[in-house]
Amino acid sequence: MPSVYIKHGVTDLAKWRTAIEEHDEDRRQYGLTVRSIERSLDDGEIILVLEATSLDRAREFAASANLREAMLRAGALGPLEIWFGEPL
Repeated sequence: MPSVYIKHGVTDLAKWRTAIEEHDEDRRQYGLTVRSIERSLDDGEIILVLEATSLDRAREFAASANLREAMLRAGALGPLEIWFGEPL
């Protein structure tokens, strides 16, 4: 299954977690589930790892205004880094 990686800074981790949980239904509509949430030891940014049922739907999600709006509500900082991968 494809994976989606999203990396960005946050202003308030508790506010961000709440917003991410509230956005769960939107992710599920794109066939995405949260695999892990990690914090970078290098720069403190958040890395959200999602599992996708479809690469096409994952790309639609990544390009959606809904994702951008949710990240703004969550207090995400800077541009989102988004990339796609698959297990080897």
